[in-house]
This record gives sequence, structure tokens and C-alpha cells, in this order.
Amino acid sequence: MKNKSLYIVNAGFLMLSMISCQKPIEGNIKDNFDNNLSGVEITIDNSNYKSTSSPEGQFSIDYAPGKFAIQFKKEGYISKTQTLEITEKTKYPLGQII
Repeated sequence: MKNKSLYIVNAGFLMLSMISCQKPIEGNIKDNFDNNLSGVEITIDNSNYKSTSSPEGQFSIDYAPGKFAIQFKKEGYISKTQTLEITEKTKYPLGQII
């Protein structure tokens, strides 16, 4: 079976402060044909944070500030992992993951 690629587009997140602890990472997942992709499992390594993309390919997942890896998995597709480090108030565009 040929594995397909996941694309993470229009993803970004906002962390207001270390004190507020958790703000969501939000975005949209598409396949390599630019179709919205539902049922993608999104997890943050070494945490209980997890989510699944909607039928429109949208997702939102909580996180705690610091350095962490976010993973995107769906059967029949190549899994993607991206390491992020967020320690201060910032808007961070996740962009595309190919």
C-alpha cells in the first residue's frame, strides 16, 4: 500500500503567559491532494494531551509551555512529528508539515 502524506496548514497557537498554563494549538490538516483530512490523531509526547481532526480537517489541542513534540497519525498515511519550544507570549505559525 502506498503511504500518503499529511499536510498541516494554517496551524498556529497563542500562549498568553506561563501562568495561564494552557492555550490550544489549532489548525487544519489536508492530504497531498488538498482535501481536508478527518480522523487524524494529534498527540503531544509525554503528556495526556490528544485530539482528533474533525470532518473538516480542523483540530485543537491543549499543551503546556516548554519544549515538546506534536505528532500527527492516521492509518494509511505517513506519520509526522514536529518539535516545538514555546516559553513566552507568542503567536507561532506551525505551517505545513510534509
